[in-house]
Amino acid sequence: MQSKLKEANLNVIILDKKPIRDYDEIITCLTDEGIKKIFAPGVRKATSKNRNALSLMSYVSLEVITSKKLLLRLKRAELIDIFDPRWNMIYFQQTFTHFAYKLIDTNCKNIIDQYSILIKEMNQNKDTKILIYLLLEMLVSLGLNPRLDSCVECKNNKVIDFNFHKGGFLCKEHTEHNFPKEDLLAIYTLSKSFAEFEEKCSFKFANFFLKLIIQYMSEVI
Repeated sequence: MQSKLKEANLNVIILDKKPIRDYDEIITCLTDEGIKKIFAPGVRKATSKNRNALSLMSYVSLEVITSKKLLLRLKRAELIDIFDPRWNMIYFQQTFTHFAYKLIDTNCKNIIDQYSILIKEMNQNKDTKILIYLLLEMLVSLGLNPRLDSCVECKNNKVIDFNFHKGGFLCKEHTEHNFPKEDLLAIYTLSKSFAEFEEKCSFKFANFFLKLIIQYMSEVI
């Protein structure tokens, strides 16, 4: 019996493209439901209308044909916002893609929604902070996000330390370490909005905190 075919619209982030046969590709993308692979026929032809919409890390609207037994099949692609290769954001791309591949059968709507907003602010000297914000959204999707409003042990809001492995903020009763107040405030604003985080977080602390979150995610995901 032939599989019943349906059409669906997806807003996605293009992560990878693999050529197959003469003109086709297998597209790997992050969707609201996690990682998906899509068969894209004819997109390597110079005359393909979909070709230019499928650049890596771009935010794209896809019209696909779905089937329970077959790979999703691309019907139409429309570029919403481009991730321009001229930005030279190779580390950003590699890091985001590496962790995005862990998001299998995961609700990623929050990541897609934030990416659709933050891609417009890329290449404006904010890229490290944007990457931190998106990686934290991945932790939210996985249920691994730290507590950012009070001590994870006792809910005391007078916090002095932050530790990913212990679950977030810690007060003086539960840690012997401490962060500078301005850095604690920057971490706190991650729970509010990117605009607040971008304003409160110094470039020096952003570079430090990015290393922390990458190390943590590398160990637990």
